[in-house]
Formats: sequence, C-alpha cells, structure tokens
Amino acid sequence: MPKPKFPYAGDAALKGLLQRYRCPAPFHVVRMRFWGEIVSPSLQASPIKTIESLWPNGLPNFEDGKEANAFFQALMGLWNNVARFQDGSLRNRPDPTKKTRQFGAAAASYSPRRSRRSNIAESSKR
Repeated sequence: MPKPKFPYAGDAALKGLLQRYRCPAPFHVVRMRFWGEIVSPSLQASPIKTIESLWPNGLPNFEDGKEANAFFQALMGLWNNVARFQDGSLRNRPDPTKKTRQFGAAAASYSPRRSRRSNIAESSKR
C-alpha cells in the first residue's frame, strides 16, 4: 500500500492553522522542530509525537473527526514538505554572493594602520 500523500497548504495557511488552534509556538519554531525530528538520529522520531508536543496542555479539541483529520493532514503536509530535502532533492546552486565574499575577505585583510603608515612614509619622502 503506498504512503498517503499530504499536500502542503503553504506557509500562510499553516500560520493561520496554528493561530486558529492557539499553538504556543510560532510557525518558524514548528517548522524547525519538525526539521530537528526529521534529521534526528533517533529511531523514535514521530511526526504525531512532535505535533502533540507543540501543545503542552494537550491537543486542541475538534468538532468532529473530519476537522481532526484536516488538522493532522495539514501538519503532515508541512512535515513532508520539510522532509523532502532529506532525500537529496535540495541541490547546491551557484552562490550569488561569492564575489561579495571575496570582496569581504579582501576588506577584512585590509589594515588601516598599514595603509596609514604607507601614507605617512610617502608624505615624509616629499
């Protein structure tokens, strides 16, 4: 039986869901908690336990099973969205800041004292 696929609703929808169910952790914390569990070497890593841990006083109450199902599917969509990078689908891309880094390294090696001394030495030669 194939694994069920939970579509990712998007950051804005998940932020709204977390607010609606009064999650004490903001979205970026939830995402990083998921990421931490996914990359953890622990064999006990579980998305359901991680979701439960986000509400220290227990999971929110749901009107019915349909609402609970939508809640967990949305959070599992986030889990799967974060987990997709574990399979190597996140590729290294050319670094657009490479030139900036080279400039930064050159600027970091610049010594105002050395420059000032050379200016003083040049002016004393005149």
